[in-house]
Amino acid sequence: MKPKIIHLVLTAAIFSGCGNKTVTGPQGPKGDPGPNTIQLSLQNGVFPSASYAGEIDTWLSATSASAPQNATSYRRVSVGSTIAGYDRVLVKFDVNAIPVNATIETARLLVTTESSTSLGSSSVTLGLHDMNPALYTGGCIWNINATWSSYNNATGWNNCTDDSSVSQTSLYQTPALSTAVFNSTFTGTSKVVEYSIPATVVQGWVSGTNNGLILVSEGEFQNVPSANVDFYPYNDSTATNRPELIVTYE
Repeated sequence: MKPKIIHLVLTAAIFSGCGNKTVTGPQGPKGDPGPNTIQLSLQNGVFPSASYAGEIDTWLSATSASAPQNATSYRRVSVGSTIAGYDRVLVKFDVNAIPVNATIETARLLVTTESSTSLGSSSVTLGLHDMNPALYTGGCIWNINATWSSYNNATGWNNCTDDSSVSQTSLYQTPALSTAVFNSTFTGTSKVVEYSIPATVVQGWVSGTNNGLILVSEGEFQNVPSANVDFYPYNDSTATNRPELIVTYE
């Protein structure tokens, strides 16, 4: 064993006399990279490119319960003293541009009111609600031809919700995801209104079924004064007036 000990000592002496050279060991593993947050805007004809056309919207009129309203130049939420005066707005975005393994951080919806909006002296609160398909026993994924009484101008909502009442309150989840207050200053004007959307809602669209959102008056059944709030639709001639979804994700 003695020759081996002498050899180790000599080797150490050789390395210790190597001048300014430094002996280093192998590098350790690199740490994980920092978060890479991406912001994605979705708006027909604008974001993420001029070719995006994945957003659709329409409105449901209790006055004309079996008639599609998608051909009108506005999307209307109305309130009144009876159910016949109520209207609601549906909106849905194709979110296939978001990777299926993405983690949604934030989401918000921007809608723009039209000058045909008419409000009295009392304010109206409009809530944004989730049209979660988990509510339904048979799917009922609505399309552009949806009406107050049917989700595709053929099959009644009641086939999925088991709700045959004229009020159709089983179409959406409560409470509202977020709300906005509209008052007389909106009458005859065009204003951008922002709604926040919980990240979990958009996460569900990315990983599962997307049935969009619905705007309703939070005072529908409280006999509030007659009023209507009108929004620009998905195909308005001015692209920047159209609804916009802004999502951040990692």
